[in-house]
Amino acid sequence: MRAAFGAVAVIAWPGAAFATDYIWSGDSRGDVNWSNAENWGGTAPINNTLANIFFDEGAAILTPYQDISKQFNLNSLTFNAGAGNYILQGNTIGLVGAGTINQNSQNSVTVQQRLQLGVNSTYTGTGSAVFSGALSGQGLTVDNSGTLTIAGGGSITHLLISQGSVAVTAGVLNLTDPAGPLGVNASTNPASLSITGGAIVNAPDGLASIDGVAGNSALISGAGSKLTAGFAMYVGSKVSTFSSV
Repeated sequence: MRAAFGAVAVIAWPGAAFATDYIWSGDSRGDVNWSNAENWGGTAPINNTLANIFFDEGAAILTPYQDISKQFNLNSLTFNAGAGNYILQGNTIGLVGAGTINQNSQNSVTVQQRLQLGVNSTYTGTGSAVFSGALSGQGLTVDNSGTLTIAGGGSITHLLISQGSVAVTAGVLNLTDPAGPLGVNASTNPASLSITGGAIVNAPDGLASIDGVAGNSALISGAGSKLTAGFAMYVGSKVSTFSSV
């Protein structure tokens, strides 16, 4: 657990811009809003692209509601080790700057609102999460040893899985980068992709690939589940199989 609550500012020289940490304390019982300063130990986050948002253990409220703006653009979003089963709700969250979501809690968390990836973004850590809102914008790299469930569809440039498991369980997810829209590319421990429950992943102009360590895998299962893309599996630097799925 982090030792202090509230905003942590950095002293800077004129003209410099530094990120600021905001740690959710959830001290205001019954009020779930981000705009309530009491939920952050006295200082609510500012929508200026520099906020690092932390959700920690011990908070009384586990359903924070983003009501500050139609889209809150932040630098990073982190669930600390020991954080509860948070369910983030409300208006859109935009990832800019570092473009990172860190999920380090052993408890699964859910992000219900839309995620707008203003930069190529990374999902890291060791815990599991559900993104049930639509994804939009740039690409997402998954480098987390747990399971990420994507259930809201949307449209991003690419989805790359370098660690852990990604389960696409609902909606239509469009991947628009023709150069490399989808990859299961773990190099140390096997990674996996599953498309189930009638979910559809569209990458019609590109090639989905599996390469890296043995055991990297993709599963498409269930009525209506579909991957629309060319498909290649690599052994070393050579193409082992190529097909249209």
